[in-house]
Amino acid sequence: MYPKLTVLQRLKAPTSKFFRPILRVSATVVALVIWLLWGQALLATDGIPFPDHLRSAIELSGAIALTAAVLSMLTVDYEQLRKDSVLDGIKTARPYKAVLKLDDPKPRKALPPIK
Repeated sequence: MYPKLTVLQRLKAPTSKFFRPILRVSATVVALVIWLLWGQALLATDGIPFPDHLRSAIELSGAIALTAAVLSMLTVDYEQLRKDSVLDGIKTARPYKAVLKLDDPKPRKALPPIK
């Protein structure tokens, strides 16, 4: 059984793999809609008419894309969440990974032997 998360916890949690492309596409559509509406406002200031049915279609597609983006942001990948942290917000201890840099310009001196 999955725990109940608040909206803020869901926004901070990793998004489900299925919904990641939906989020990217809908965010792109929202950005395109904002750009089109901004261009329409610039045309209106110059006195160039813009069809009302086209404006309402752009607004409708923006509302649908915004809804899809918000809903996909609220989905949670619980498996990834379990790997990253305990569900009550406390980070789990991660194993130490030693990193060896082969391109280190200054080689480090070895530690003296323990007596």
